[in-house]
Amino acid sequence: MLAALWNKRKQPQLIQKQNALPYGYRSTVMPTYVRQKFGAVLLRWGATAIRGDLTAKKAHISTFIELVNELPQQTNLLEEAFDRIAFMLTEYLQARSPIITIPSASRSQQVLTAMLNQPSGGRVQQGLVYALVKTLYDEPLRTLVRTKPVFAGDRQSGQLGDVEVIDIPSGKIITAVEVKAQKLDQLTYDDVVRTHSAQDRAYLLLILVEAIKARIVSNDDSVFIIRLPDFCYTILAEIIIHKKLSAEEAIHQVLVIYNDFCDNIQKDSTLRIDS
Repeated sequence: MLAALWNKRKQPQLIQKQNALPYGYRSTVMPTYVRQKFGAVLLRWGATAIRGDLTAKKAHISTFIELVNELPQQTNLLEEAFDRIAFMLTEYLQARSPIITIPSASRSQQVLTAMLNQPSGGRVQQGLVYALVKTLYDEPLRTLVRTKPVFAGDRQSGQLGDVEVIDIPSGKIITAVEVKAQKLDQLTYDDVVRTHSAQDRAYLLLILVEAIKARIVSNDDSVFIIRLPDFCYTILAEIIIHKKLSAEEAIHQVLVIYNDFCDNIQKDSTLRIDS
C-alpha cells in the first residue's frame, strides 16, 4: 500500500490499476528511505506473501490505491502525504516492537575493546586481565593478585596460572586464570587442565578464550570456560559497583596497573597505554 503512494509521489500524474499490485512493491528503495528518515524497519514480504491480482479479499489495498489515484498532482503535497503516513506507520510499528538503540561506547568500553582486539600474542590481553582482577580483588593482608610474563614457563616462574588470586593468611590459591587469546580446542583445554592437575587443586580455574572451536569434553566442575571480552567487561562493571567509582576512574586505575605490568613484569614499554 505504501508502495502505491511512493509511486504517486515519484510520478504525480500516475494512475495505478486498482486490481494489480503496485509497481516495485518488493523494491528496497522505499523501505530504505523510510528507515533512514523515520527509523521504521518495514517488513520485506516473501515470495508468497501477496500473489496475483487484488481480489475481494484484498479490497482494502484496492481502495487505498483508488484514493491515491485521486490525490492532487502536486509534488509537495504528495511528499507531505507520504511522509505523514510513513511517520504514522513508524509510530505504530515502534509501539508494537520498539527499536532498541545502543548508545555509542563510553571511553572505558572503547579502551577495553581496543586492548582486546590488539594483536600481541596475548601480552596485552594477559596484562589487561591481570590489571582488572588486581583492581577488583587485591587487598592488603587478605588477598594478593599476581601474574607472570607472557610465555614464561610454569617452572621458571614458579606459577601455574597466568593470573592467580591468593589468600594471604593461608597462602593458598583461590582462583587461577588462564588467558588464551585464541579459539579453544580440546587439546589446548586438556593441556591447561593437566597443568593445574599436577597438584591437589582446590581452587577455581577460569579459562578465558576468544571462542570455542568445537564441543569441549570436561568432567571437572571447577573449570569454567569464559569468553575473554565477557569476562573483562563484567570485571570492569564489578569494579565500578564495588569500588564505587565512575567508569573513567575505574579504567584509569586499571590502566595504571596495566602499565606497571608492561614496565616491571612483561618488561616491554611498547605495550603501554597512555591513560
